[in-house]
Amino acid sequence: MLKNEQFVAGYLSQLKRELGIFNDELEKIMSNIEFFTVGGNSKKAPEWQRTAGIDNNNDVYAPAIICGDESMVMMSATFDGEPIATYDDHVFLRIKWMRQNNPLDLELLNKIERRILLSKHTA
Repeated sequence: MLKNEQFVAGYLSQLKRELGIFNDELEKIMSNIEFFTVGGNSKKAPEWQRTAGIDNNNDVYAPAIICGDESMVMMSATFDGEPIATYDDHVFLRIKWMRQNNPLDLELLNKIERRILLSKHTA
């Protein structure tokens, strides 16, 4: 595990303790998110970077790294009270929040959202 990944995992554990979120509650939240990977086997990006999720409310979650340093973005989202999902030990955030906080990547976020919504409806 990379140093940044260890920080993210440790921070999530600490956050769960401080906020009183128990593992079964986190499991309930995570079980409502279905993840899809696009792009097949790519040497350009690992699987988790080509993955996004969608919950029961049709909110799409994308890798937090799109907005910059994963740990800093996660802390900002936590401060805003934003729900956080994890996949393969990486942080995923709702695209709605990412659009408001990182408007430079609107085209990429819109593309991810369209592909995931299409994947959910064709699955």
